[in-house]
Amino acid sequence: TPVQRQFRGDAKLTWLKQYDPELLDVQSRIPGEYTLWSYIHGGQWEAAQALFDSLSPERRNAVINQEELSIMQAARGDCEDSLAPLEQAHGGQVPVYGLVPPTFPRANSNLAANRVYCLQRLGRQEEARAILGRLEGYLETLRENAECCFAVLDAKTRVLGGDQVGAVSVLEAGFERGEVDWRVRYDPVLQQLADDPGFQALLQRIDEMIDGLRRELGMPPADL
Repeated sequence: TPVQRQFRGDAKLTWLKQYDPELLDVQSRIPGEYTLWSYIHGGQWEAAQALFDSLSPERRNAVINQEELSIMQAARGDCEDSLAPLEQAHGGQVPVYGLVPPTFPRANSNLAANRVYCLQRLGRQEEARAILGRLEGYLETLRENAECCFAVLDAKTRVLGGDQVGAVSVLEAGFERGEVDWRVRYDPVLQQLADDPGFQALLQRIDEMIDGLRRELGMPPADL
């Protein structure tokens, strides 16, 4: 269909917000993984868990799927459980940067931010501060050497450091540059902004943009 042809890439699919296997059949191209990401980023925890459980043991234990499991558990508030998959995936290390760019939820920097969030919630403040310091150093490097594509990481780091006002401002600017999409709604760290009026207004703008894209493609508004 025209929708399938136009929205083959993962990056474009995220702008539609709601994964519809009848219209957007990426399952045959990336069995399981993309659909799992879609459920996680839509806060559809039961569907995500069921799909994860249906994977073979080998695939469940793969690094990418352990990272997905950790993100899902952190977003659900299951912080104790969220740390174990990261330990398995990264061999006990806490990488902050790597080959996956910071725009990706499974970037080492975003996973490290999720870890800080969970450590803070579990009262392990000294461990959290050590990793947060490394994240702040990485952000300084990005600010000096990159022009875009780290707004979400910047916002998450600000939230973890107690600067919610600055975090919302960074997200608003990132949205104007096309760096921020609807997935921020279910991000484990950014959920702490849920009651902030500025964050709520940003989510409304994102939803309006998505529904506009869906109308152009002859699709109904997203249910999520």
